[in-house]
Amino acid sequence: MFSYLKLHRKTGAVLSLPLFLLTVSNVNAGQAQKITAGPLDITPTLNITQNSNSNIYSAGSNETSSNISVVNPGILAEIVSGDSLYTLDAQLFEGNNSQDSDDDYTDYSIAATADIALYESNMLSLGASISGNHEDRGSGVTQGTTSFTTPVEFNKNIFSAGYTIGSDVSIYRLQLNAGLEDTEYTNFKLFTASRNYGKQDLSATLFYKISSMTDALVEYNTAEFDYDVDLGIFDRSGNQNKVLFGATWQATGNTAGTIKIGNVHKSFDGSSRKSFSGSTWEAQVNWTPKEQTLVTVNSSHTPRETSTGGSFIESASTGANWIQSWTSSVSTTVSASVGEDDYVGSSRKDDLTNYGISLDYEFRRWMTIGLTYESTDSDSNNDTFDYDRNIVGLTANISL
Repeated sequence: MFSYLKLHRKTGAVLSLPLFLLTVSNVNAGQAQKITAGPLDITPTLNITQNSNSNIYSAGSNETSSNISVVNPGILAEIVSGDSLYTLDAQLFEGNNSQDSDDDYTDYSIAATADIALYESNMLSLGASISGNHEDRGSGVTQGTTSFTTPVEFNKNIFSAGYTIGSDVSIYRLQLNAGLEDTEYTNFKLFTASRNYGKQDLSATLFYKISSMTDALVEYNTAEFDYDVDLGIFDRSGNQNKVLFGATWQATGNTAGTIKIGNVHKSFDGSSRKSFSGSTWEAQVNWTPKEQTLVTVNSSHTPRETSTGGSFIESASTGANWIQSWTSSVSTTVSASVGEDDYVGSSRKDDLTNYGISLDYEFRRWMTIGLTYESTDSDSNNDTFDYDRNIVGLTANISL
């Protein structure tokens, strides 16, 4: 924990921390034991979680509670070559539900990245991932219903490429990115086929250095969504364009962050779906008043694809996350967030509240154990989507 915060202070890197960090993470884990074979470093891990969930189907009434265990073995392979880094990360998630074995699941993910230093101030970044995932009954495409007999399953494939011209000390720096994403549901196809879609996006971000630690930026992003099933005048396929202005800074007064604000325009191929234009923003600020303390504040307002009603979701959320190391082996995480999901094209609006706390203890260099609590409240103007849920969990993170 201490070394992680020291690294953050030194580099000023903008950390991306989940708002609901309620399981043991690499932030709190001991130093992993790497297996070295020439230039290759291999790190095997094992995460075990036992949760007591008060409302496993996210139901507004007649709640069902259950104990859920998840075993998550993984392996990370890394090669460092000069200023270049190559990684391969494979994860398996085996979930078992004590209430109903029909809710058991097996998920997986395999991700590869390559950050290749071509010249002194040029970087090529490549990424690819494939995953098999599930949605718990009562979530995702089955929100508001428990009529499905097993979880909905889907595959997601993501490919990305980026090129950076200029370094952190350059007056100007240009980042170019391209991505492909494909989401395909693999069961209950009569119900889920219309939710399958592909996404292609391009973005360009220009940075201008206004001080040694601060850059102004302007960003343009364009994305095309292509749904497999053409719903005619109700087709959700279409385009989305964003223009953002902002700034990013590093290690200024123990803070680092990025703030971007601008406009987004979204249009659809289906003539019955209205185009949308509105404000959008993304912000993250990290504060390290002491090397044992990390506070992260996030806020965003952006469109998201919907798996249920409406044309899309106009989503806004704000949250904070506080990680505190009390000793070299004991740390806590406190998190809270509020948000609103407006399902544009329908009358549905959800107010979302989430908070939690966790206590982590580094029992050995190779093992961290944790106790967690999370509370979630969804307050919708459609009673079908109202629910409360509390989760108490015990976790173990093992670096083999």
